[in-house]
Amino acid sequence: MKVLLLKDVQGTGYEDEIKEVTEGFARNFLFKKKLAVVATDQVIAQMKQEKERNTKNAEKELKIFQKKAGRIDGAEIEVEERANEDGGLYAAVSQAKISKAIKEQLGVELDPKQVRLDKPIKEVGEHEVRLRFGFDHGLEADLRIIVSPK
Repeated sequence: MKVLLLKDVQGTGYEDEIKEVTEGFARNFLFKKKLAVVATDQVIAQMKQEKERNTKNAEKELKIFQKKAGRIDGAEIEVEERANEDGGLYAAVSQAKISKAIKEQLGVELDPKQVRLDKPIKEVGEHEVRLRFGFDHGLEADLRIIVSPK
């Protein structure tokens, strides 16, 4: 029996592959756990259409990420936080605060998870931050954060 795997199945195959398996294995395991469906011509055509759609969406997403990265790469943003006399911050500058500052100052909306911090920003001064766009695409941009006391 030919099946289209909906998820990776150890020892059988990977997602979106069409595999020949025994009827018992398909009915008693793959179908019950919703790991596969019968590979009819209609199902195969539908899978191909979905792959094409996903490819087009990925291309659009890549263009959007490239625009965002181009606007941010090498830019500087300023963040004000409460600090003591020695320049230590009372609260670290979080990824969410950096994301919010980028939106306010550069007009680019980012998910806080896209902000990569080697270590938390806990003192006043200039800090380098790396942003990662589209985890599949590997696009990155560097940004300088200037933290000043309130």
